[in-house]
Amino acid sequence: MANSVEKVERKASKFQWFMMAFLIPLLTVIAVGLVLLQISGVNVFQEVSKMGEKVSVLQSVFGDGEEAVKELENRSLNLQAEIEEREAQIAKLETKILDKDNAIKQVELEKEQLENQLEELRQIQSDNKRAFADVVETYEAMSAKKAAPILVELEEEEAVKILSQVSPDQLGKILESMLPQDAARFTKLLATEGR
Repeated sequence: MANSVEKVERKASKFQWFMMAFLIPLLTVIAVGLVLLQISGVNVFQEVSKMGEKVSVLQSVFGDGEEAVKELENRSLNLQAEIEEREAQIAKLETKILDKDNAIKQVELEKEQLENQLEELRQIQSDNKRAFADVVETYEAMSAKKAAPILVELEEEEAVKILSQVSPDQLGKILESMLPQDAARFTKLLATEGR
């Protein structure tokens, strides 16, 4: 530990010696020289600038400051325009996304409504099938003499639907109870329907 303290003290003493022996006297000489040149009427900074212009190597390395500033300004303007253009594109894309999201929501609502309507129609169809089955049962339970005149008065399509669902025995009895021309017409309709 004592060894590391000694190293730090040596480094500090070397730095102090460098400051006292070299750096402070050099800075003092430069400051006094600048003051004397200013008093004698020489603009030191202007002279250094002239010498810098004469040295072509320095000019080619550092270039003209105004051109560099103008180029940087142009690049900055171009980048700003590009940023604004990209922001406009982003805004358009966000608008499209919102429109598509709204369209998707609208389609989902329509789908839900159609599914509800379909379910209602299925329920109605189921109810109609039950009601139709009840009507067929009623005609099967009726006597053929009472069922025949009622079926003749119905529209042909409805009468044929009912007759196609009754049992073959009941169908035969109902057709026997009809007038021959009505029985022939319904037999023909039942045959074309494919009973």
